[in-house]
Amino acid sequence: MRSHLDEASLALDEAGYSLVTTTPRPGGQARPLWETLRPDVVMGMAPFTREQLAEIRGSGVQQIIPPVPAGEDGAVGDLGFADGPRLQVNHLLERGCRQLAFAASPDPRVADLVAQRRELARKILSNQAGSGFVADATFSEMNALELLREWIDQGVDGVVAYNDDIAALLLGAALRSDIAVPEQLAIVVHDDTPLARLLVPALSTVRVDNAGLGRFLAELALSAATGSAPPHAGPETDAHLVVRETT
Repeated sequence: MRSHLDEASLALDEAGYSLVTTTPRPGGQARPLWETLRPDVVMGMAPFTREQLAEIRGSGVQQIIPPVPAGEDGAVGDLGFADGPRLQVNHLLERGCRQLAFAASPDPRVADLVAQRRELARKILSNQAGSGFVADATFSEMNALELLREWIDQGVDGVVAYNDDIAALLLGAALRSDIAVPEQLAIVVHDDTPLARLLVPALSTVRVDNAGLGRFLAELALSAATGSAPPHAGPETDAHLVVRETT
């Protein structure tokens, strides 16, 4: 995320615009920035709800990205970088896993992204295998061992993890419980941070060009602010599966 925001901020600054970021908190009481800053464009890393879209437009902002709720044409999920959950699910199914679980992050700052990735993964799994996840839980240092043992008792043989940090908790719990990875439990994650390559076994993961994506979204925001043609979505907006030792 840091690389993503740095590149977006640089590209916008060169065009004379400032990038101001905010993280909505569940149940937060802070006044939304779009009501106080009078921004040219409001952009979300995940689709806004219908209620949020109405509030943003009600504050006078006309340019919103994405302009429609999740699941409709033009939502963030239409771009390749949101395709990671499909790659994760299909990879586990192709290697023979049938009892899949979703491991979520407890970090409230990424709650919207967790929900988006979970829903996309569940939809793909339901379409491909005719069922949803057999287990779905939020992992932390406090509950990782207990949750993983429960999953193994339920027959879970593949895990779609929200990101590399959550997968590290899973992997540590598996090693402490003598659960062989990937023989008993395959794990595929998202983001491909340096941690994914450094862990043993190394994590199979979804890689996104975060710097390139940051530049693309900055160009998308600039096109909305200036009324120019939107940029073409190139390879920098695609997600790619990197297969390593956990699968």
